[in-house]
Amino acid sequence: MKVLLIEDRDSDALLIKEALADLKYECLLTRVKGGREAFAFLENLPPHDFPDLILLDLSMPEISGDEVLRVLKDHSRWKIIPVVVLTTSNSPEDRKKCQELNTDGYLTKPFSFEELTVSIKGTLDYWNRVYSPSY
Repeated sequence: MKVLLIEDRDSDALLIKEALADLKYECLLTRVKGGREAFAFLENLPPHDFPDLILLDLSMPEISGDEVLRVLKDHSRWKIIPVVVLTTSNSPEDRKKCQELNTDGYLTKPFSFEELTVSIKGTLDYWNRVYSPSY
């Protein structure tokens, strides 16, 4: 499974990487630090190399996560990639906005490594079972 992590904070990216290693999940994780970097990365990929899943932080400088989500879901080639928002925000307004932008999932970042591992495992298990590339 190919996963693109869009996360500006090194500490959060490291925790997610460690959670994947701890789970021994067969996953190719690519991390970019923001929207511009994500768009440049995706623009250079043929559709058969697209990630199977994007994990997207909402709170990022430069381009907000909800704006990144909007661009991904409006783009003719990228809108087929599932995007799961991974954020510290538990705000009903943020959840609603992400739903309106067609997010494929919304995970609130937990406060412990164990909770993060369980959340990541559930997300990857779900998308590994449900999503099969058809591009």
